[in-house]
Amino acid sequence: KQWYQRRVRGKKIDAMCVRHGPPTWFTTFSPAEYDWAELVEYVREMNADLPGVENLSSTELLAKDPVLVSHFIHKRFEALLDFMLTADPIGKITNYFIRIEYQGRGVAHIHFIFWVDGA
Repeated sequence: KQWYQRRVRGKKIDAMCVRHGPPTWFTTFSPAEYDWAELVEYVREMNADLPGVENLSSTELLAKDPVLVSHFIHKRFEALLDFMLTADPIGKITNYFIRIEYQGRGVAHIHFIFWVDGA
């Protein structure tokens, strides 16, 4: 299955390059979740019913609720993409491709390929 997914993904990117030309930007966003104060505070608040939660380190705390961590990070990535598409900080994005991958510790990082008008 993984081979098939890589092949299909590669074909999709190839097709996008044929149709839209070479991409303008390739970038990867990866959160530093253990140092992300807002995330740690959010997870701590949402798990306030756990005994001793206030004494857990950020590493221990985030490991307690990986689903909530993933949800928070995905919402932030969605907000980032919305900003990129509406505020045009790198120019008017005409097309894009996203790939979400998970690191060994289970945290998402996202690869973006952008096509920018007139670049």
